Amino acid sequence: MHQLSDQAASRNIAVFVNLAKFVQLAALTPPIVTGIAQRATQFGGAEQHALETAALVTTTATIGSICAIIGALSFGALSDMRLTRAHQRWYWVALGSAIGAAGLVTLSFAASVPQLIAGWSIAQLGFSGSMAVLRTILGSALTSQRRRGAVFLVLGGYGGMSLALVALMLMPSRIWETTLGFAALSLAIPFIFLASVRRIVPPQEAPAAAPSAPSIAGPAQLSRGFVLLVQGMAGAVLAAFVTYHPLDVVERVGATGDAATRLTVGVLIAAAIGLIAASIVLLVRPTLLANARRVLIFTGVSLAASLALRAVDLPIWAMLLTAALSGFAVGVNSSALLATALEHAPAQRSGRYIGTFSAVGVLGQLAGPILGLSALAVMEWSVGPSGSAPVRMVFAWLAVLPLVWAIIAAAHRSKRVRATVQA
Repeated sequence: MHQLSDQAASRNIAVFVNLAKFVQLAALTPPIVTGIAQRATQFGGAEQHALETAALVTTTATIGSICAIIGALSFGALSDMRLTRAHQRWYWVALGSAIGAAGLVTLSFAASVPQLIAGWSIAQLGFSGSMAVLRTILGSALTSQRRRGAVFLVLGGYGGMSLALVALMLMPSRIWETTLGFAALSLAIPFIFLASVRRIVPPQEAPAAAPSAPSIAGPAQLSRGFVLLVQGMAGAVLAAFVTYHPLDVVERVGATGDAATRLTVGVLIAAAIGLIAASIVLLVRPTLLANARRVLIFTGVSLAASLALRAVDLPIWAMLLTAALSGFAVGVNSSALLATALEHAPAQRSGRYIGTFSAVGVLGQLAGPILGLSALAVMEWSVGPSGSAPVRMVFAWLAVLPLVWAIIAAAHRSKRVRATVQA
């Protein structure tokens, strides 16, 4: 056994946290992007109306999101109860990963609608709980590692999605094999970390959460309520986008099978490139997050514009550009929110707080597909039984949410300026 410095031990924690989330999101990506929609279409048959298929996809996503909320809240609270050291919390990560992997196995062999819903629900329960604990563990790192780790966690997570998307592009007919491969890796990583800490004695055990330091995300500028509000809205937009994106692609190009999978994945790769570019910019210039309110105004306007453009009948190259803009806005927004949440986490209840932060994001993911389905149903009703509303118009409705948080952020800034002038 040997001993690590505080800096090296903290870096070791941050590296494994990011690696774990990288693989977990990679495991969840194939079902989210195309697997669930593909199975929903198969179960419904060729005669099933597009709205019925969308309803089945939405039902699966909704129940899965409910289970994800339960997982985030319960695992966050459990990580505060007894296993309060950073390395001990990895037992909860391992348990969540095992539950999530079992759910993906069930999903991959699903032969009916109940099995489809059950598999996705179990996967969401386990991996959501595991990710909530991973965010809590990151709070135990040293301040410098924690700040950069917030950006790395976003970059690494969506980097995992990008890796899965590339795998799907190369092997579009191997959706479930790709899923199970990443699921096995997600189960192995926490055990690798636990095995490594048996050979390493850190010089100082990290507490449940390191003491908060002044945040580069500017926590004084944003209230906890507003941070949670934007977290929920952002989750809703992202979930609805991912849910209706493959249906929109099929409707636009009239393609099915491998061709639809490649185009669906190609647009998402463009979004992932934008997100990764945003994370790289923030790693090079983390001071850009100093004014979090200004960041949220920028991300809200940018995301609203890109979604509104997606509702237009664009050529494929233009779809790729709007997807890249959306990804860039989401990357900056996610990093700012997570950095602020980590700085706000109370020392003795960090698991509960970060679990709540995670659950609010999942709650938004729960609401997103429902909002999209409601918008689609209203548009179907407005055109009558003889017509059909294009799925792409859902994105125009989604553009309202980021525009709302940008307006609220701007209004809060105006109030602060007026209060300063009056003082």
